[in-house]
Amino acid sequence: MRLPAMLAACFAIAITSGSAFSREINREVVPNRDQCWVVKYYPRVEQVNTKGKLLAGEQDLGIGYIAAGQTVRQVRAPAVYLETVRTVEEEHYSLVPTACTPHKR
Repeated sequence: MRLPAMLAACFAIAITSGSAFSREINREVVPNRDQCWVVKYYPRVEQVNTKGKLLAGEQDLGIGYIAAGQTVRQVRAPAVYLETVRTVEEEHYSLVPTACTPHKR
């Protein structure tokens, strides 16, 4: 009488202990609502005006000696300008939307 009861007890323990140690993994499907960006750097943009401010106008100079048969040279002096710089856009960072890399949840 003890043997069938002992076998029944061992069988019950084997059935219940197997479910306690089983590895059941439940994965929940979650929609990916992540937002990702790429950071871009934009340097300052400047507009350079090479003829910004007139310092001296153009001149035509006649230099030479007429006496004693020497030649006369015609010399031209171009105008002199001060270069000016104007900032069009300051340096800044910008975030550009992009697809996120997949990752496990």
